[in-house]
Amino acid sequence: MQPLRPPLDLASAWFADGYDDLAGYHEDRLDRQRYGRDSSSVVLTAERALERWQPGYRALLFNSGMSACSAILDVLDGPLWLPKECYRKMDWLAGKHRANTYGTISDADPHGTVWAETPSNPHLRLADYEALGQYRGNVVLDLTLAGLGNWYGGAWPTAIAHSATKYIGGHNDLMAGLVFVRPDLYEALWARRSAAGGILDPMSAWLLLRSLLTYDLRLERQLRNTQQVLRYLSGAMVEFFYPPAALPWHEHGGAVVSFLAEGTLRELTDKCGRLKTCRMAPSFGGVVSLIECPATMSRYGLSHAELIVAGIEPNLIRLAVGIEPIERILEDIDTLC
Repeated sequence: MQPLRPPLDLASAWFADGYDDLAGYHEDRLDRQRYGRDSSSVVLTAERALERWQPGYRALLFNSGMSACSAILDVLDGPLWLPKECYRKMDWLAGKHRANTYGTISDADPHGTVWAETPSNPHLRLADYEALGQYRGNVVLDLTLAGLGNWYGGAWPTAIAHSATKYIGGHNDLMAGLVFVRPDLYEALWARRSAAGGILDPMSAWLLLRSLLTYDLRLERQLRNTQQVLRYLSGAMVEFFYPPAALPWHEHGGAVVSFLAEGTLRELTDKCGRLKTCRMAPSFGGVVSLIECPATMSRYGLSHAELIVAGIEPNLIRLAVGIEPIERILEDIDTLC
């Protein structure tokens, strides 16, 4: 008999029973465990499970999405190029690498690394995949907003990053980062994680494996609700932002919608805080619908002029669609619109 769920191994160190046993570890250290900062049995199990979702890549788990991003930047060479719209803390992190900003891929140094968050946050714009595919340097796609298994463009990106806190975890009870990396760079990224720390803890890896069991079911419901939200916004003549159909790149546009609402920033923030179903909180991809005004959630304190320079409309709302009955979600949207 075998357990239906993998055992939760909380050991921080494993002992060897002699020279041959220890030598065997060193010869196969990428797929075995000796010390918790390097790996653990449940992390390895989770990484192998995730690799089935992204053929052609090896998976490495980190204790947060930003930890994963930092590790990628440390391993790849050349100047770094960031898009004009991406997660705001990437600006800070990339600043340590003296990053540049590109409008089109042709702006980037051909021997550097181009980072593309696609869809982007918060306007959900897709990257120029055709141009990225022709870029001669390293290409990293942050596909967090696209979701796991929602990339059909081939194995040409150098690495694919996910904040596994979002869709993959799905329940707002774990924090994790995931990198799918080309096999030729796997050992270098593994060594960086081993040296600097940042591996996912065993309990979170176990919870992540639990979440994978319901990933398809959760996402199916979220996408169905999202289509209902889009139809409502379209009928209400509300300007909204959502990725266009992008076959053969993506199967779907994800379960996040941004839209413009009537009211001042303070009024809209107060309204979001008083909704019955959607909770005003950061993050997305989970079973609970979350809503925010980016101008007060992630860009708090910026003046109107500074928001415009940052590309954030003061009346922009970002809705992360969950699995609640759609009538309840639409009732909240109606309150805002």
